[in-house]
Amino acid sequence: MKPFKSITPLSRWLLRIALFTYLFMTHFAMLKTMNFGEIQFYFAFVYILFAILLIAGGLFSQSLTLVSSLVIFVLALYQLIVSFTGTITSGIVLFFIPVSISLFFLSTGNKS
Repeated sequence: MKPFKSITPLSRWLLRIALFTYLFMTHFAMLKTMNFGEIQFYFAFVYILFAILLIAGGLFSQSLTLVSSLVIFVLALYQLIVSFTGTITSGIVLFFIPVSISLFFLSTGNKS
């Protein structure tokens, strides 16, 4: 059976939207508090900012896609490593979502 290559652009956009939605839903509550004293506020801000830039990169620039995906990848990988306690929990697994999607965009950019 052959893959449906004609839906690749649609799948890339769905991945962008899914990543943005996931990051927005998980981090917007922290961003809404405007607690500048917590490091989690800055993580939330960077996540949401670069998720927006990842979508903009799909519209305008390959470089913007690559930079945005790199920042999201590094941030999510850092949080994955820091929160790992020796056992794999559902919280740890949730960090794999932005890690894997951002790694995909980091490796392929805006290719159709």
